Amino acid sequence: MDKESSSFDLNPKKLARLWSIGSDVHLEQDLHRVNKDEEREELLCDFLATSLPMDQETLDLLPGIFKGICRDLRPFSGESIGSLVIDPQTDFTVIERIKNLAKELGSSTDDETEREVALAIYYTSIASALVFHDVKLSQYDYQELKQAFRTLSRQEWIPSIFLQILKRAYKYTEKDTDTKAEE
Repeated sequence: MDKESSSFDLNPKKLARLWSIGSDVHLEQDLHRVNKDEEREELLCDFLATSLPMDQETLDLLPGIFKGICRDLRPFSGESIGSLVIDPQTDFTVIERIKNLAKELGSSTDDETEREVALAIYYTSIASALVFHDVKLSQYDYQELKQAFRTLSRQEWIPSIFLQILKRAYKYTEKDTDTKAEE
């Protein structure tokens, strides 16, 4: 019983050339990019689902300031960071704490993906304060913020609710940079 050859009598060199023509090198690169985006998106969603850590200074002051502290206690309500950032009712001081936490996370990691996620939260927090409270929680000028908001709003791994805030903040900074240009 003769076995049919699957190599069609091609030598190994010709088989290798044929294989290289038929394989798609870019497919692996695209798959890697998609996997990185999925990893970023998953890490961002995981971080956004966590609660803001307790602030020891606030805990120490609790016994003496129970009157009117609902605003300050909101971070301890167990609400996720993501829900706090997108809620127009979240006080800007809470948003500032989230921004600072993201800044700390970004500067304390060597992992590029974690740093990108931290930057997304950092700038979305700044965007939230601008959009919902007309408060600029950054020393960056509006032109730099505008660029950051534009860059982040083009990332596929950012949740759509964040994209909406980033785009609104972009328009906010666009309006502000136009006003400053006229002056």
